[in-house]
Amino acid sequence: MESVDVVISPDGNFQIKVSGVKGTDCKDLTAEIEAIIGNELLESELTEEYFEQKNDENLQQTQRN
Repeated sequence: MESVDVVISPDGNFQIKVSGVKGTDCKDLTAEIEAIIGNELLESELTEEYFEQKNDENLQQTQRN
């Protein structure tokens, strides 16, 4: 299950935690959120899911045909 948790502190700092999203899609997702919030990203920590390959169902279907 995919989820995004966003915590914004009273001083305007924020933390975004993405889970259930494999590969670089998480960075695309957080970039949109960062743009909406409008504050500069101070640090980023990649999870194990970032380094996993995403399951591309369209590619699998093409390979079966």
